[in-house]
Amino acid sequence: MQRASRDNNGDRVREILASLDKLEPMQQRRVRGVLRSVHRAGDRFVIKRYVHGESPPPRRRPWVVENTALTRLGGLHAPKAIGYIEEKTDCGMTATLVRQFVAGDPIAEPDGKLAREIASLMAALHGRGVTTEDAHRHNFIRTPEGELMFLDFGKARVFETGNPLIYPAVAFDLYRFFRAALDRDTALWQIFLDEYQHRSSFGPLGRAAVAQLLRLEAWRYHIVKGR
Repeated sequence: MQRASRDNNGDRVREILASLDKLEPMQQRRVRGVLRSVHRAGDRFVIKRYVHGESPPPRRRPWVVENTALTRLGGLHAPKAIGYIEEKTDCGMTATLVRQFVAGDPIAEPDGKLAREIASLMAALHGRGVTTEDAHRHNFIRTPEGELMFLDFGKARVFETGNPLIYPAVAFDLYRFFRAALDRDTALWQIFLDEYQHRSSFGPLGRAAVAQLLRLEAWRYHIVKGR
């Protein structure tokens, strides 16, 4: 039985899945009892499937999160959303997400120019109320047309306009980028932050809040991780 949703575009997803002859496996792994697989359908779609056994599905359903984030972004530096379905079986539940496939190459080792470009991209995503929570280098690609895009929104958070809780989420997102993509390069980090604040649509108070929360996030990470 499919779980109903106003936003899941389930009929379109089922139509696409029924029309596919061959899927190219891209990734498969088991996370906390859930088998997660990613397939590519030619140059049109990416299919993400989550197979839950008899254990209940997680409270935070990543297929819903990703579809919501991509819908909010509407193709802004990100793939376009198609939709998802949830199907219950005697053995558990399977969720399937379909999104646009985007061709591209991994980004180069960050330098000042690329740091500014990524800062502009992340400011644009945050301006739409979306934080990635997963700003690793491998999640960025360069399309054949030269556009920089972010691919994986399974851990994203989506905020309504004016929700002040976005500011600590932004600080977390940015500091993770500093650790995971810039390898704690403080010179590139400063270039990135200057460009991010210049591109941010939060306004003076919002930008000041992000700056202060970034300092708190750095302190928190040092206390928790000891580095």
